[in-house]
Amino acid sequence: MGLWKHQKEASVFAKNKEAVLLWHGMGCLGAHTRLELLKNGKQLNINIKTADTKWTIWQKENSVIEIESNIDNKIQYSEIENINFSGFKDCYKLNFTNNYFLICTEDHRIAVQAWKYDEFAYWVTSEHLKKTHSIYTVNRQSNIHLISKKYIGIIPTYDITMKHSNNFVANGIIVHNSGKSYTSIGIATDKKAQTILLGCPKSVLPTWESEFERHAPGQFDIFIAKKGSVAKKTKDVDKFLNKRTSLNLPKVVVINYESIWRPGFGHIYDKWKNIKDIGLIRKTHWDLIIADEIQKIKAPGSKVSLFFKLLKQNSTDRLGMSGTPFPNSPLDTYGVFRFLDSTIFGTSFQRFKMKYAEWGGFENRQVMRYINQAELNTNVYSISHRVETEDVIELPDYIDVPIYCELSKKAMTLYQEFKKEAVVQFQNGEELSVNNILVKYLRLAQMASGIIKDNQGKRHIIDTAKFDTIRDLILGINEPIVIFTRFTAEVNGIIDMIKKFKSRGEKERTVCRLVGGIDERELFKTGKADIIVVNIQAGGIGVNELVRARYGIYFSTGYGPGDYEQSRARIRRAGSDVNKKVFYYHIIAKGTIDVIIMRAIERKLNIIKTVLADFSRQVI
Repeated sequence: MGLWKHQKEASVFAKNKEAVLLWHGMGCLGAHTRLELLKNGKQLNINIKTADTKWTIWQKENSVIEIESNIDNKIQYSEIENINFSGFKDCYKLNFTNNYFLICTEDHRIAVQAWKYDEFAYWVTSEHLKKTHSIYTVNRQSNIHLISKKYIGIIPTYDITMKHSNNFVANGIIVHNSGKSYTSIGIATDKKAQTILLGCPKSVLPTWESEFERHAPGQFDIFIAKKGSVAKKTKDVDKFLNKRTSLNLPKVVVINYESIWRPGFGHIYDKWKNIKDIGLIRKTHWDLIIADEIQKIKAPGSKVSLFFKLLKQNSTDRLGMSGTPFPNSPLDTYGVFRFLDSTIFGTSFQRFKMKYAEWGGFENRQVMRYINQAELNTNVYSISHRVETEDVIELPDYIDVPIYCELSKKAMTLYQEFKKEAVVQFQNGEELSVNNILVKYLRLAQMASGIIKDNQGKRHIIDTAKFDTIRDLILGINEPIVIFTRFTAEVNGIIDMIKKFKSRGEKERTVCRLVGGIDERELFKTGKADIIVVNIQAGGIGVNELVRARYGIYFSTGYGPGDYEQSRARIRRAGSDVNKKVFYYHIIAKGTIDVIIMRAIERKLNIIKTVLADFSRQVI
């Protein structure tokens, strides 16, 4: 089908540049957008969120799932290759005539009609869709028009990958998803790159294999470094790079950011912390290095950012991609551009931050205001191609953002065993057993958080998924944060993790606690600590010192809806800045009791009753 207009523009922009940043927002549909699917010849009316949860089951059944799609300007059924959860984003409800509606992001593309009903004139984002446009639908004679657009908050969004086309039908309307991965593969082809290194978050690893196979089948030899230790992955990548094939295809190595800088791939140090081996990645010359979700390397002092700084030396071209490359401040540009092209902002962060910000406050560490922003903007766009424009949106007073993580297979096995039998045995031979259903739910909640004690009181760490998730979230917020938890082990684990930030090359944060017997809220109130970890019961009624934060993170919650509602009111209350929205993040382990509790919160029901009802149906 070829590249779309914005993709062609990006390819032309990148053609003769050594380094490029693709600033592309993905167009996504809201979780409750209705799809008309075919499964074994039977038509299903189902929303994307439900379809996503059943996708794995359908794949195992080898069922062909189809959806109405536009191929060569004709409406027909096409097989779905994948349904991808793409995060929580600002969404709008578009209301059209004849009872049509669509829930999507502002940058989602919708087809509008040309002179003839069987032709497309162009694609219009929902942001720029006007009431004068005739919307292209399955029923082409419907000639529907936009009535209104209403912001509905941050909700789960999804992308659908079609086998034959990116165009498909959602709620009867022809829509289109096209993102930066297709463009980057095109750029790799245009530059005739033979060795390509692609860095990305761990969760994105499987996606890239399918993206290359879908957009350039048979044109690249791809290796995804996803199994085993870093040492094993290093050996596997080395073997892959040195293997000879008759086709002599360009080689693509995909490695997640958490592994790429570690010894083997990255540097090996002697006891004096001097580099004694630069590792496989820097021993290899890369024709093209692609940094997907490049904001992951924005922190100048982080090990991954420092490693990418040096990759410029053994690369011909570099490409960065992100929908939000500078999520926190203009100063985020430094770490990103140090990798892409260090001649733009130099290699001294000290000089950079003094040039583009005025500093003051405690020990002169606080940004008082940003300066020389016109110059910074010009420098950024010298190698950046941005597709979407962002307007300032008037958001509601508060927003709830659920963030899902997945326990490891081993942890889920323990969880399911305990859920079924109310007893589980650990590797050291100790066991955990209960004979009370309420205690059972208590232990299930602890297992969902990854920490559980056996019958002898010994603590077992069965998983770190929720801790890894909250760590990433904290690192992305440069403001005061209140973290609510339910269990003492969670409080201790979170505080220990935050205190290790500096030693791991991450931004140092000061942390205090408010739990039974320990009350350090004054440290938070006076600014001596910028994160406070609060027991959800202790931090509920009568605590007024948390209003300086507008970010609340729920690592876990209790059964009592009263405690939950009171804890929310500690942040959003008189004394808060009414001109700034409040964010409540909920960290939820998929497939666990967390989901049930969150469902109860969303429905404003009594939590304990909901949990018991769902348990009787074996939902937990």
